Amino acid sequence: MTNPHAGKGKALKILKLIQDEPLFKQEKCRSYKTSGPGDGERLIRSLIKMHTDSVKRVIVIGGDGTLHEVVNGLSGSPPIPIGFIPAGTGNDFARGAEIKKGGVERFKEIILNEKLTQLRLGEYRQDLKNRVFLNSLGVGLDGAVVRKAALQKRKTILPYVSALLKSLSSFKEFEAEVIIDKKKLRWKRFTMIIIANHPYFGKGMKIAPQSSIDNQEFSVLIVEVMSKWKILFLFISVFFGYHTRLKKVHEIKGKSIQIYPKEVILGQADGQPVEIGKCAIRKSAQKNPFILKV
Repeated sequence: MTNPHAGKGKALKILKLIQDEPLFKQEKCRSYKTSGPGDGERLIRSLIKMHTDSVKRVIVIGGDGTLHEVVNGLSGSPPIPIGFIPAGTGNDFARGAEIKKGGVERFKEIILNEKLTQLRLGEYRQDLKNRVFLNSLGVGLDGAVVRKAALQKRKTILPYVSALLKSLSSFKEFEAEVIIDKKKLRWKRFTMIIIANHPYFGKGMKIAPQSSIDNQEFSVLIVEVMSKWKILFLFISVFFGYHTRLKKVHEIKGKSIQIYPKEVILGQADGQPVEIGKCAIRKSAQKNPFILKV
């Protein structure tokens, strides 16, 4: 599954090189391209429905958004190994999963490697629907920034930071009741909350340094209400790993999180804009098989 627009066309170039690789024909691989937002989820769901018995593995060429769609499209289906070839602008999942190789070399690794890593991804439920996330689920300022970044016509080297600067003037903190592993937090007002599966988000920002893709718990980053200049300092300090030392920043471990906001708030799931109301988050009940590293 390839997003031809990922990485300003990088994914499409990789696909063409892979199609010329002898293994592509030997293994009877077939390629499919997404045509727009949400198409990856719809397409993989349809393909699995038609070819359940013949699909040995799914290879995703693109960014975190494409992988997010494919994983959600596979949710509820029999477990199928997933191989990821990073070709987006952020590639935070590749960082968190320590995927070092790319392009044709990564394709060969996925095809020839029989070793699978079983991961419990994040799962959130609201409005009677379950959704899966690989990297993180964020609410509050994080969601507002991602929404602003998605609307940017001019792509920057650090899209998250650029969108942050544009979001600060209009952002307001939110009020919510938050419960982690059945313990209610004493704080009621927040700048943002990020539930992380691994350390990285926003194109390599190490937002949850205690997190690991192999952990059975989330790292929950709680940011209390703070002034705008302190928020700026917070994000500058992320690049140096100092942000969790700040007085109003807390990194808490947990398997189950409930968020009950006073009103619907902006959020993000793997960098995709979402709206969050009453929401329950947990590690997914089903383990997802990934082909990560040899």
